[in-house]
Amino acid sequence: MSESDGERPLADEPGLRERRRHETRRLIREAAIDLFTRQGVDETTSDQIAAVAGVSPRTFFRYAATKEHAIFVADDGPDRLLSAVIAHDRLSGPPGAKVHAIEQTYLELLHDFDSQTLVERERFLHVRELVLTHQSLLALALARDADVLERIVAELHSDAQGSLSEPQARAVITVIGTAFRLTLDEWSRRMSGGEDVNTVTLYREIRSTLATHFALDCVITSDGATNSTPKLGTDARDGDPHA
Repeated sequence: MSESDGERPLADEPGLRERRRHETRRLIREAAIDLFTRQGVDETTSDQIAAVAGVSPRTFFRYAATKEHAIFVADDGPDRLLSAVIAHDRLSGPPGAKVHAIEQTYLELLHDFDSQTLVERERFLHVRELVLTHQSLLALALARDADVLERIVAELHSDAQGSLSEPQARAVITVIGTAFRLTLDEWSRRMSGGEDVNTVTLYREIRSTLATHFALDCVITSDGATNSTPKLGTDARDGDPHA
């Protein structure tokens, strides 16, 4: 049968399946957000989320292990970060280049966020408020962050050619991830106050503050005083692919 007879070429099927999976994830996430908002997290069941999303309970559990997971099923940020770690073309070279590539990916996520419509970003703010005000959602969000950190550290540390030591890898990735989370926290705080700001700009400010702090050679004297000798810092814009 020809394409004109209505049959899609086999080569298109993987792309079609992925679009359908993406749409299913979106429907599950939106249903969870709606139900959690209207009736509360504790009062919502996975069956209710599946029903509102228009999928079977069996399909729901293919995408979300629990009802709490449903709110995160459409978040591809962790996958993009991990892909940046294992992409050999981006991460070949010395450890500094690999860390830079990871930070670039964090910045790309922020740039994509800034490119969204105001409605989409307000939706994100609403979800973030849900997470921060419900212990079960917050615990899951923190566990997801910790899992991504461990996997990134493992990838960096396992590289046989000039890898960072495990403490070094853990420290630098923790700092980048913390700056990223602080950026979203500050954006959320300002957005709640009616101020819409650019997250990439916020990240630069936070990164600059951290760089300035850690560039100081702090020596605590016997009487408890601190002597700080400034050292050459790093320009916060160096890690921004969109500067």
